[in-house]
Amino acid sequence: MSCGCLKNAVTAAGRVAAAATKAVIGVITTGKLIASLDVRNARMAACVKCAHFLMPDGVLGARCAVCGCFLKAKAALITEDCPKGKWPERKPI
Repeated sequence: MSCGCLKNAVTAAGRVAAAATKAVIGVITTGKLIASLDVRNARMAACVKCAHFLMPDGVLGARCAVCGCFLKAKAALITEDCPKGKWPERKPI
């Protein structure tokens, strides 16, 4: 019998891989990479208040329970958005 743990881990890994692929495509298509410090700070402030914020459990830091992304890395990429629409509006590139 299986507890479903492996299936859950594979599903979570798939979500993270899909989000990372989307981020890479965004960087390639826009030629932009890093968000300003103000944007990163505003994004992280929204994340910390969110019910989907997962406290850091290791070296890589806090994660989002919805997309599975590591938040500091995701917040730093100018092409990224919050899956729940909680980040401040992104300025057009």
